Amino acid sequence: MKKLRVVFVIIFVVCVMLCNITYANNEFNQLTLGTSNNTPNTNTTSNTNTNALANRTENNIQMNGTMEGNANNSNTTNNLNYKVVGNEITITGVKQEITTVNIPSTIEGKNVTTIGEGAFYKRNDIISINLPNTIQYIENFAFEGCENITEIKLPDNLISIGISAFRDCKSLKQVEIPCNVVKEFVFFGCIKLESIVYSNGVKKINLSNFNDCNNLKEIHIPSSVTEIQSELSIEDEWVLKNTNVTFYVENNSYAMQFCQKNNIKYVVTNGEGQQSQGQQSSEQQKQSQEKQPSQQKQTTEEQKQDPTTASTILPKAGLKYEIILTIILIAIGSGFFYKKHNYWKGVK
Repeated sequence: MKKLRVVFVIIFVVCVMLCNITYANNEFNQLTLGTSNNTPNTNTTSNTNTNALANRTENNIQMNGTMEGNANNSNTTNNLNYKVVGNEITITGVKQEITTVNIPSTIEGKNVTTIGEGAFYKRNDIISINLPNTIQYIENFAFEGCENITEIKLPDNLISIGISAFRDCKSLKQVEIPCNVVKEFVFFGCIKLESIVYSNGVKKINLSNFNDCNNLKEIHIPSSVTEIQSELSIEDEWVLKNTNVTFYVENNSYAMQFCQKNNIKYVVTNGEGQQSQGQQSSEQQKQSQEKQPSQQKQTTEEQKQDPTTASTILPKAGLKYEIILTIILIAIGSGFFYKKHNYWKGVK
């Protein structure tokens, strides 16, 4: 009977040791690996047909085979068609087979302030256009389809640019935008466009302007911008998904925060288009972040191979204390049984 009780106590102590060692291992694994399954999946898919969305705008006006430049109510001067609107002049078109268009600042003593809707629609014979600083408005489809215009200097006093105003200007390479452009598809299909520069003072921009600009490499956004709009949702926006596009932004600006939030490649500049010293581009930050998981993985592998790492030290530490506890329990148990044995021996 005595031997059976001793065996029972030993088995009990061993079970307690195994349970504690298993518990210690589980706690350690949860501590080191428990957060790995909490990373959200940020992959999104896009099913929006952006071409169909862009094409709907052209259907909003009635072409009827002609544009405003051929309207009967237009006047003509120096091969330009125009109309008088109050005390201002709106350019409505130009004579055919004119390759260079020079728009004057005044006509009939009135300021030329507007390029009318569709004024130069699909005029492939035009190579260059010179706009005066009096121009404040470029209306919808004004230069759409002018495939041979390579550059255009937008006036500093420009206030607004209409829908698809420069759509399918397939030779246009660079544009500096001095105003808030929030209408959609302004530069849609400008397949040779490489650089967009927003002037300081611009507050609102619309990224859907650059759909189908397949060669776009740079978008310069000043710190004055406080709103970046899009006709489409963020995950469907073409320019955000194009890895060739780099946003040039100023440090701590709204545009920089927008790029960080939407995982857009960007370079921090000093406001003059030059990268600021001491500032990392988003690519450099990405490379730095990619090194961290690699280093963590390498450390984990080393821990698995090194018997002195925490994953093995913790159970060993638990085992050390359990051995001490076992010795104490055995000593107490032995004393108890010794006294009990002597007691019953005396009774007998």
